[in-house]
Amino acid sequence: REQGSVVFRKNRGVLASNLNQRSLSIDENSGTKGAGLVLRQMMSVKDITEEMDDVIKCAVEIEAGKSQRHHESPWGVTKASAESKSKPSKDRTLANFLLDDAVESKPEVTTQFIHPHSLESALSLISG
Repeated sequence: REQGSVVFRKNRGVLASNLNQRSLSIDENSGTKGAGLVLRQMMSVKDITEEMDDVIKCAVEIEAGKSQRHHESPWGVTKASAESKSKPSKDRTLANFLLDDAVESKPEVTTQFIHPHSLESALSLISG
């Protein structure tokens, strides 16, 4: 169990850093329930730090595919528009998952959000 915790913290740190470099974040207000627990379990199994770039690219491609299927512009939800719309419920498990990810974001750049299920699918495809 302790080994899994160490692996998780390492994976989460690399994920947070890579997301921040790309001005991306995981959407806590997506209306999911328990997504943080699932992501934690998936990221506690093995060290995927070397595959993290591929995981993020895959998650972004999944988001783009969803946008095309729904005939929306990519990244329909941005930080600014998320605040103006009525928000779905916040997933507390995602808030806990992201808790230590307080990496300083770039204020001049708009952060785009990845749905937790897209990240979950990407983890399954790349590291599965």
